[in-house]
Amino acid sequence: KLLIGENERSARGTPSKATFFVYDIKTKVPSPRIRTGVAGGATLSLDGSKIFLDEEQEIYSEDKSYIKYDKSLGRIHVYDVAAGKELGVIPFTVDNEGEIMAIHPNENKIYMMGEIAGVKSLIVVDVINFKVSKTLKISEDTLFMIFYNE
Repeated sequence: KLLIGENERSARGTPSKATFFVYDIKTKVPSPRIRTGVAGGATLSLDGSKIFLDEEQEIYSEDKSYIKYDKSLGRIHVYDVAAGKELGVIPFTVDNEGEIMAIHPNENKIYMMGEIAGVKSLIVVDVINFKVSKTLKISEDTLFMIFYNE
């Protein structure tokens, strides 16, 4: 399955709004379009049934000529692909940038990396009960993480 995102923006410097859908490569059938009304980075669940969206705001340079970075707004939106609707929103704490790093093989948790009070952290998000289950400090030198079942 393939996650496809479309960006809706009326003019440069105005907030973008994302629309997502999933295309099933085997059946050649797209899911209903999900108009989120927000911007952010999205990740498809391993089985293709859910979309996890880290809501973000684009931070521009002073002259608005380029995007400096995408600031996480501390909200993960969870969408049901088949129904085309939002299941819930999970608030979390992060200074600026947050990034979904991995999805647990059971699809009950996602793992995010971001800074909290200036400390690089791993945020474990329970996507079944819609809450942060734990936050762990990690090395400043961490570039990526790989999760797997043994």
